[in-house]
Amino acid sequence: MPYKRSMTGKGLFKKYEYIYDEYYDCYLCPNNEVLSYSTTDKNGYESYKSNPDKCKECPLRDQCTKKKNS
Repeated sequence: MPYKRSMTGKGLFKKYEYIYDEYYDCYLCPNNEVLSYSTTDKNGYESYKSNPDKCKECPLRDQCTKKKNS
């Protein structure tokens, strides 16, 4: 299997900086907020989403996403 570089942009958190909690099936962001399971796409990739209300005020938001809306 060939080496594949990280898909995250410059200045954003890497995937390994998010902690997966097997018991609750969720991720914890670097600011210790929960990213809950959302859906599985047709390719088998699972999506996890954050609470937009908590992300609006997060001091680390610029390092998580470049999206304008939370």
